[in-house]
Amino acid sequence: MESVLNEQLALRIALAGKALPEVGVEALLKGLIAALGLPLSEEKLAQLSPRRLRSIVSANERHITKNAIVQACAALNNPLEQDMEAPTPDVTQPMTDAFIRVAVSSNHSEEVNGHFGSCLRFLIYEVDAKRSYLAEVRKVNTSAKGEQRTNDLVDLVRDCDVLFTLSIGGPAAAKVTRAGVHPVAVKKENLAPKLMISLTERLAASPPPWLAQAANNKK
Repeated sequence: MESVLNEQLALRIALAGKALPEVGVEALLKGLIAALGLPLSEEKLAQLSPRRLRSIVSANERHITKNAIVQACAALNNPLEQDMEAPTPDVTQPMTDAFIRVAVSSNHSEEVNGHFGSCLRFLIYEVDAKRSYLAEVRKVNTSAKGEQRTNDLVDLVRDCDVLFTLSIGGPAAAKVTRAGVHPVAVKKENLAPKLMISLTERLAASPPPWLAQAANNKK
């Protein structure tokens, strides 16, 4: 394992293997290499979805629970929490005009680099037609699993108008939408402040009716 992995990747795969005892670490590693190619990297692991992971391990064991797959995928997607830098909210100048509240699924700094189902935190921004700022950092309870985890995640963003995330599954997206939040899947990792600037420009120009209404509701 040392020849193809750094220490953190090896630990993440070991944690995923622990969640999949029917498969084991050695078979999991071989499956990941066969599917993703060498060298394995954080970027490759971060793009794994539960569905893709199931296809990788199904040759070894078909009777794996959905919860086990989700838990293993979260271990592979996310760097170790203690190594992840969380940004500091700026609460000095709260919004006074019409604004929207935006959630960003994130694992590190002010970046959109987390999948909805396995991110470590949500960055909460307030955005109006002139500026934006980071209002809150909401930590995810990573011990929750399955449907309970999804419900907890939806509750964390329920008071927001827009959600930016690397990816989100269909059932989770439906729950987010029913909560009144508009999910937006970005195609690649991006800086959250850059996306907030785009939203500010959109609000200042000609926002779609639903976005303008969301902002006016917070006057």
